[in-house]
Amino acid sequence: MTRVRSWLTGILLFTVAAMLFVRTASGDMALYIHPRYEVLIYFCGAILFAFAIICITMPISIPGHSVQFLLIPVLLGVLIAPRALGAEAISHQGTALNQIVQRPQATTPNVVAVDTTQWNIYEWAVAASIDPLALKGKPVQIDGFVVRNPDMQLATDQFMLARYVITCCVADAGGVGMHVQWANSASYHNDQWVHVEGIIDVHQVNGVMQPLVIAHSVAQITIPAKPYIIPHK
Repeated sequence: MTRVRSWLTGILLFTVAAMLFVRTASGDMALYIHPRYEVLIYFCGAILFAFAIICITMPISIPGHSVQFLLIPVLLGVLIAPRALGAEAISHQGTALNQIVQRPQATTPNVVAVDTTQWNIYEWAVAASIDPLALKGKPVQIDGFVVRNPDMQLATDQFMLARYVITCCVADAGGVGMHVQWANSASYHNDQWVHVEGIIDVHQVNGVMQPLVIAHSVAQITIPAKPYIIPHK
């Protein structure tokens, strides 16, 4: 019985290690953690693999509930498909949207010299936190997913385009978003990824001036391999 338990423990440890390697190499782990920590995942997988070899090749004593304990991560990895944070989580943020932008760390962008079509939503949020009026009339090309709920005070021809920003992992993720004005906005639904091109106008949201994208085109796209924005230090 002890030998059987040791074999089962080794097989489960090997399975967990293989899942860590495969999920990290395929990019799925980027849905949970900052890419800089992926090397730690590989290291943990290697340690688990070494323990698996020990359990299979050496007659060691294994705690009675080790098999049941190791079944938990295996079942979670098999039954739960990796999925990026989306519109539902953004909706729960309410007034906290765009608060991940650290205004004291931001510097006033030179919107005359910079090609604003290269900015992502986070960079637009940083610029808007300093001087939204300076952005008026600037060209914009951004990707994100559609968010629409009654609490966002969206007009009938508007939707929120949003993305998540992470600094460590999804536990500290914060949403950033911009209102988009588009005649056919009702044809786009929550979590649908789109590419938006247009120019920036400004409008008031709860008495605060915010940028508004006047869209010239909106096109559906596939979700990026790395859907989260990682700010540059």
